[in-house]
Amino acid sequence: MKKSNLKTVQFRDDINFAELVSDIARIKSDWLAPNAFDGLDDTSRDFLLMMLETGCRASDLTGLAPCDIVLDDPIPHICIGKSNTSKNPDSQRKVPLVGLSLAAANRHPDGFPDCRGYHTLAKLHRFFDQINLNPGSAPLLGFLRAQYHYRVVRGCHAGIPIVEEMMGWRCVYVLNKPTSLAERQRLATLIMYPVPPHLA
Repeated sequence: MKKSNLKTVQFRDDINFAELVSDIARIKSDWLAPNAFDGLDDTSRDFLLMMLETGCRASDLTGLAPCDIVLDDPIPHICIGKSNTSKNPDSQRKVPLVGLSLAAANRHPDGFPDCRGYHTLAKLHRFFDQINLNPGSAPLLGFLRAQYHYRVVRGCHAGIPIVEEMMGWRCVYVLNKPTSLAERQRLATLIMYPVPPHLA
């Protein structure tokens, strides 16, 4: 692991910290452009947008059952670990849906069962290679998780316990009281990407 200049952040060795900073602007200008995902099917595109805006693992999202996608709640959210097999007990959490992830979930209220396995991830990698939108040196999934992590820390000014909760990591620093879903929604709203009309 290598440390950044942020006390609360550690990134894997294959994550370039500078790329995380510059790619926020690149995602806004390139990934969210009107024709950016031409040639990619809607399910794969929305699966990518869900990972981008929730920071969830691919396995978290492919394991969702329809009952885990709660869109009629005052705070729309997904329940990780309720029906699917999560990586560890700390991965079991409710993740608020905002912006791009809420729009994607509304289009796929039954989840993403067709994205199980490696074929969708391989398709995304090939697509990004073809259109030259690869997010730098890191693998796509590692980039998406690290990029969300970076946005939580910098955009929310969140400390380690809240970061661990929102990322679904094993909690080293335990909060006296878990962060409420409403507070997680507030934090997620602070860092969400704009939703262009064609992805709304």
